[in-house]
Amino acid sequence: MGRRDRGLAQSDPDNTDTMRDFVKAILAVEPDATGPAVVLFEAGNTVLHAFIQSGIFALGATEPRSTCSCAYPSIPNGPAMSA
Repeated sequence: MGRRDRGLAQSDPDNTDTMRDFVKAILAVEPDATGPAVVLFEAGNTVLHAFIQSGIFALGATEPRSTCSCAYPSIPNGPAMSA
């Protein structure tokens, strides 16, 4: 069976930067560590990376403006449209 230790943050646990530093320090010593702070940290990283990936995919999926069809395409030899 594995070793079980408990680590507690010495600073304000409501401070995001403090908890991030705490979790990074814990994971540096014990990469398989778990607990509420580690779970919250990893969940935040997952969400952040998902937003970054979706933004990259969205940019890659859009067509360049010059080939995009618009609501009022120009009609060759057709009537001129006024605004």
